[in-house]
Amino acid sequence: MPFSMIFAFMFSIFAPKLLEKHTLKIYAIRFTSTAVMIWVAMQLTR
Repeated sequence: MPFSMIFAFMFSIFAPKLLEKHTLKIYAIRFTSTAVMIWVAMQLTR
């Protein structure tokens, strides 16, 4: 997972005024889609 996604999630919890606030559902969708993209890229490079 990209560290920038993890940092954005952490900042949304600990410093909500710094970034725009999203629900946990949005973050779950973002993390899932990123994981799928990385997995597919690994499959294509075989």
